Amino acid sequence: MFRKTENEQLELFKDISHQLSDAASKRLEDPSAWNTVFYNQYTSKIKEQPYSVLYSSNHGRPNVPVRMLLAMVLLKELNGWSDIQLFDECMFNIRVRLALGIRKLDTKAPGSSAYYEFRAKVAQHLELHEQDLVEQTFSQICAS
Repeated sequence: MFRKTENEQLELFKDISHQLSDAASKRLEDPSAWNTVFYNQYTSKIKEQPYSVLYSSNHGRPNVPVRMLLAMVLLKELNGWSDIQLFDECMFNIRVRLALGIRKLDTKAPGSSAYYEFRAKVAQHLELHEQDLVEQTFSQICAS
């Protein structure tokens, strides 16, 4: 079932930046920090609606946020990470989690099954419909 990502409401004691010292929080939230730039220029600009065609409209569990999965794909390629490195970075690296839009400590990063299922659905859609959703997303972001 397709579900559009809603912005997380921050909670005082679960927000990552509130768990750090003032100096560390300031560096983490710096507008020029790579994680902030990545989130603002890429992750937050992803339009998820085109990906609704990959999911059932009336049954099944809701999808993992598409913008997080696409951000994971890009981070993996940009950094030359293996799949295992990608999942470790998403689980334990605060900057990577913020780049994905994960601001709460208790929010789980997308796991391997969601990641692989998403990639398979995108590839199958490309094969069946000759429509490259990822290319369209990159073009849309670069044009804005």
